[in-house]
Amino acid sequence: MVWSVFICLICYIASPLCWDASLPTAGGWNQAIFEPPLPTSLPEAVTPVPPTPGASPRHPEPPRAALPVPSPPRRAGAGTRRGAGSGRHRPKMAEYVQVAKRALKHLSGHGGVRGAIWQLLRVNDLKTGTLVGVDKYGNKYYEDKRNFFGRHRWVIYTTEMNGKNTFWEVDGSMVPPEWHRWLHSMTDDPPTTHPPVARKFIWENHKFNLSGTPGQYVPYSTTRKKIHEWIPPNTASK
Repeated sequence: MVWSVFICLICYIASPLCWDASLPTAGGWNQAIFEPPLPTSLPEAVTPVPPTPGASPRHPEPPRAALPVPSPPRRAGAGTRRGAGSGRHRPKMAEYVQVAKRALKHLSGHGGVRGAIWQLLRVNDLKTGTLVGVDKYGNKYYEDKRNFFGRHRWVIYTTEMNGKNTFWEVDGSMVPPEWHRWLHSMTDDPPTTHPPVARKFIWENHKFNLSGTPGQYVPYSTTRKKIHEWIPPNTASK
């Protein structure tokens, strides 16, 4: 039984029926095995032509020439190099003039070159804007709506507050509450035009944070002592 199946398989392979036109090529079995396969993808810039209605596998339509794909129009001067650094934005003279004007504005807004240097050493920033107001402690508040949100309002701290020199030791708590809400964009109305409502718990004289100094607040103890010393009663003198 095994030999009969083996012989039938050999006869089928050697039969000329396997050289049918249904193979990839019509040159026979050897040509179908040893020749490379035909390309399945069409070359670029060539589109396949849709089949003619009514065509069948037995009566295929005659081959027709493929239609070329038109290339998109190129703009004038495209692909040509116009010199070293072409394609980059080259600043114009007007832009240099604007930069020079900004530099002069920063210098004049801080009292010249010396004032600008001291401001950089003190707060590490240089800004110029519209002076909105000055509180009673000497802090100056500015606004520049050209800056993005969060940096459009700022304060230049006073050099002395509560009897302490604050030229180098500035602190955020030096801002009083009426200016704090405007500085942090809680409102658009500064206290110069819309003063806040007076409250009893607001200090008349604002004090900045004294933590780490001899004037810091230390809460008193509310627990009882474990050992109480004896205090003799006061006797009336005779």
